[in-house]
Amino acid sequence: MADETLTDREETFCRWCESGMTAKQAAEAAGYTKKGYEKQLLQKEKIQKRLQHSMRQQTQENKIAPREEILAFLTETMRGGEEEADIKTRMRAAELLGRRNGVFTTEGETQCRVIIVDDIGKGKAAT
Repeated sequence: MADETLTDREETFCRWCESGMTAKQAAEAAGYTKKGYEKQLLQKEKIQKRLQHSMRQQTQENKIAPREEILAFLTETMRGGEEEADIKTRMRAAELLGRRNGVFTTEGETQCRVIIVDDIGKGKAAT
């Protein structure tokens, strides 16, 4: 995508739009004084492409919740949060946080898997 074709004011307009301002507010913040000019800006193909590219990029970045967001959600749920969660949900959140932090293992205890292989009788037959 060729961002270099945008003027400085058009680039500023796009950045203000991306930050959440309305098109009218973004046009004013970018220094456009003509009333209703935001409509003309939004009709320009290069600005549409720039804004669409930005929206796709933001969508891609927000698809997977980062670790901190997940931990914050679990903590909020465990504590009751804004929405009152039932005790079962709160206990499950506490359990998940406890597992993640190793709360349920004692010192010196490590979690490992034991694999038992039953190979008796698979060799030569006993005579």
